Amino acid sequence: MGLSAAAQPHFQAREAEQRAMVRGAEERLREYRRLLPGGDRAGALDGRFWDAVVLTAANDRQAETYVQQLDALHARGQLPGARERYLVIPDPPGPRVGSGGATLHVMLRLQAVAGSGWSGKKLFLLHAGGYSERSPAHGTLGKAFGQIPFDAAGVGVPATVLEAQLVSFQELPSRLPNGIFVSSADVAVQFGALPGLGPDAIARAREGILALAHASSVEVGTGHGVFVCEREQLDACVRAAVAVVGDADADAGDDEQVRQTLRQTQHASRAGGQAASRL
Repeated sequence: MGLSAAAQPHFQAREAEQRAMVRGAEERLREYRRLLPGGDRAGALDGRFWDAVVLTAANDRQAETYVQQLDALHARGQLPGARERYLVIPDPPGPRVGSGGATLHVMLRLQAVAGSGWSGKKLFLLHAGGYSERSPAHGTLGKAFGQIPFDAAGVGVPATVLEAQLVSFQELPSRLPNGIFVSSADVAVQFGALPGLGPDAIARAREGILALAHASSVEVGTGHGVFVCEREQLDACVRAAVAVVGDADADAGDDEQVRQTLRQTQHASRAGGQAASRL
């Protein structure tokens, strides 16, 4: 049975978005592999890769396991830069402190070891201190080292979630000001071309927090964290996001698909703004 005329534009718009995501992922993977041992940029990481990659752990014992996993990944040539770039910091003993408390604890530890010098660096902080209670298969090594069907380093072995995130965020060190970029080991992030940051966004990021987000449906938003934005801000975000898809598919004649995506996403942003005000 064929698709109805009403269903086809929506399906085509999804295809355009997916193609843009695939192209973005392929480009980031190519650039990431240039940073790995043997790549043409392996000896020139400054400004192209994180000055340090920090993983949090639930306790000292879990931290020891993470250190062993990092040792193995680095020995196989699966991580850019020197082994010293990769740190593991366990949460403080006692009650669980959550991601926010763990972030503050990492900052205090860095301050104690490096003084104020760490604030002039670009750090990638991956929260991996959970017990994987809903995913028992990752209970021993943690989700950060869970394997996925993706050979990030081109060495013939499955990549870890850590590697997948380093690939996904490969562009950020060269675009963001100094500071800490925080992520979580229980997500796999994929997107198309990353829009450039304007001078206003960079200036605000230097003084506070810059967050990555994506437009989605109200149904998805009610089960996740959302940002409360003004209508004008939502519309601007939608236009910027769809422009990326439009640029990626301009040569393929997908203008109508992009316009359909814009109409649908604008509708979602209007409904999402109402939902965000209630959450």
